[in-house]
Amino acid sequence: MAVIFTYPPVTGLNTGDLLLISEASKTGNPTKTVTIGKLAQYIGPLLPPSGAVTGTGTTNTLPIWTDGPNGTLGDSLISQPLTLTGGILLKPTDAAGNFSDFTFGTGGALTMERAGTDEYEFRGQDGGFYSRTFKFRSRVAIGRDSITGGTTLDVGTSTGPPAAWFRNGVVVSNNPSGVSVDNTSMVIGAGNNDIVSGSDNCLAVGNNNQILANSDHSLAVGQGNTMNDADNSLVVGQQNTLTGNRLYVLGFSNDLTCESAFTMGGENNIGGQQNNCAVGFNNNIQGEQKNVIIGTSNSCGTGGSLYQQSLILGNNCTLGIPSSGTATEFGMVVIGSNNAQNYPGITSGQPFRPKIVLAADVGSGNKDALVISEGVNGIASMLHSDALLEHNFADDTAAAAGGVPVGALYHNAGNVRIRIV
Repeated sequence: MAVIFTYPPVTGLNTGDLLLISEASKTGNPTKTVTIGKLAQYIGPLLPPSGAVTGTGTTNTLPIWTDGPNGTLGDSLISQPLTLTGGILLKPTDAAGNFSDFTFGTGGALTMERAGTDEYEFRGQDGGFYSRTFKFRSRVAIGRDSITGGTTLDVGTSTGPPAAWFRNGVVVSNNPSGVSVDNTSMVIGAGNNDIVSGSDNCLAVGNNNQILANSDHSLAVGQGNTMNDADNSLVVGQQNTLTGNRLYVLGFSNDLTCESAFTMGGENNIGGQQNNCAVGFNNNIQGEQKNVIIGTSNSCGTGGSLYQQSLILGNNCTLGIPSSGTATEFGMVVIGSNNAQNYPGITSGQPFRPKIVLAADVGSGNKDALVISEGVNGIASMLHSDALLEHNFADDTAAAAGGVPVGALYHNAGNVRIRIV
């Protein structure tokens, strides 16, 4: 082969370019050729681990094989100190599926930054945080080493500090999207329009209960109850409406617009000023204060009259509107039925006086059976009964025929008698 001492340079190498070599394993060292690619495959495995590696990359960025078969390196998504960029998933396992550990030194932290803001920071000491919505799809134990039973969340221990502090509203519901709660209050409900709004320290249990507008420190249990400006109030039942402070309701469809009032039963309506009470059904109190009704369909002070300190027991008894005088009616007790309201001092123009009325349906006039009242013109006490006007008989025989029982009162032209036979 001719010897040439000068060759023109190659402007670019390709894996198929040829090199001349002498094959020393054969006699005479014959000259042959080899491609650059074949030479690279031969040399690569011979490089020791500590051998120099060249290529492009970014300082403090961990490399990754971008083309393994051809031995090409490039930048990974991990830099030093540890920073994760893009959306990657860390899997701390080796090729065989064996788990490994991530370990932080003292004060170490794993921080995720997005758009210049730290999204979360996991620390080896107190102070870590997570700023985004977090979904934990398995069971959780907080403040303890294990989970008891099949619960999803197990919090606290039988000793030590309180298990949980809640500084705002709490909802327990299978439909929480239908619940509104705020101001350190709690709703336990079906999620059908259960609302606690503008009311501190309240509890609503049931369905469609609403505690509104400064009804602080109140409790609603049942269904469809509404409390409005009802501080320190309590309602148990269904479809009750409370407006006013210190109201207490047990029943259904009751309406209270008063202060310091109580009702038990159904469809009772309590107004007035304060301290009124109704027990039963369909009773109506509008007297000013301290009135009590027990029974059915009784009425006190309808139309805005100022009855006070009255007591009604019975059915359809009525304390109506005073027609004269300026004093407030005090101390009324009515026992009986059927709209008895012929009370002395109401229609006579005399000053109102305390009275006890035994009301009864006597004839078509619904007259009182007996009225006991404060005396008039110096008389210490007075008995009165409109019913006696109809019991005018000549003697016991006539009284018996008229339905007067033995021992009962009747009169003969104004002379009071007692039937003895």
